[in-house]
Amino acid sequence: GYYRYEAGYTPEFVGREDFAGQVVHPQLWPEDLDYSGKKVVVIGSGATAVTLVPSLTDKAAHVTMLQRSPPYVITLPQKDAISNFLRRFLPETWIYRQARARNVAMQMVFFMLARTFPGLVRKALLKLA
Repeated sequence: GYYRYEAGYTPEFVGREDFAGQVVHPQLWPEDLDYSGKKVVVIGSGATAVTLVPSLTDKAAHVTMLQRSPPYVITLPQKDAISNFLRRFLPETWIYRQARARNVAMQMVFFMLARTFPGLVRKALLKLA
């Protein structure tokens, strides 16, 4: 299944036996794998793929992410201006709680907006890209 840490999950797909290239599972990535100048396809769009794709672009000739349901990924500022301001006045445990509550609330609002106005949210995300 998905959580076999010694092997990872590898789905069956038609034509794999006809593929002449190398198939590598991220969980079993060989230390000496040389993908320099090669065309690389990453199948999937989960957390591993989202972090793997940008790091492969340094050596590969071309990197493609193949996915059934594409995600939208945006970057957020690393520094939290609100929390940094509040650190002057409040204990760190309170800062953590307010930041967590604010982040959860923002995710819930974003989710509800995306469910209610998918086209509008899609356009907004594409503008951020």
